[in-house]
Amino acid sequence: MQPLSEDLLLGIGQNVDDNSVINFAESNTNVDTVAVSPVIEGAKVTLFDVSELDSPREITSIVFEDGYTPVEYDYHALTYLPMSDGSFRFALPIERWNISTITEDQQKIDVWSPNNFMALLEVSASDSNAMLLHRGNIQAKDESDETNTFHYISGWDDRSIFHQNDIYYIHGNSVWHSNWQSLEDVGGPF
Repeated sequence: MQPLSEDLLLGIGQNVDDNSVINFAESNTNVDTVAVSPVIEGAKVTLFDVSELDSPREITSIVFEDGYTPVEYDYHALTYLPMSDGSFRFALPIERWNISTITEDQQKIDVWSPNNFMALLEVSASDSNAMLLHRGNIQAKDESDETNTFHYISGWDDRSIFHQNDIYYIHGNSVWHSNWQSLEDVGGPF
């Protein structure tokens, strides 16, 4: 939880389908099938209106499907910058694992690969009409490496630094750079 003002609170955690959670202690049956969840599960960032403490209200949520963020267990992973216009900028690392299937010797093999990126979010406007916006991502990959192989695959220690409009994403032993005004222009790794 990151307080933004007396009326706004940012929450970061996981979005899960309550109906997909099975309490095996109370169940004496074997579960052979799992129902497909209508809820998108993954890392969730939510902006709350807490002006009435006895009835907080969810304003906006963003879910990074099948992802998790180290912010869930280490608040140092969240980068936060209040701006002079009353808005707030945030960066949080997201990690996902992609699965692709290849055929080798007439056998299908699942290949897991990491997908690490820094998600850039903004809370705009004042308390009365605040919104949480996903501005973009800085991807941790090396375009010059044709295999895109990293020796440091975990995003647990990923961090970012804001310096005015400059954004630095630190993943493993590499750094990427972008600018808040032109997030599509990413330089690195350095």
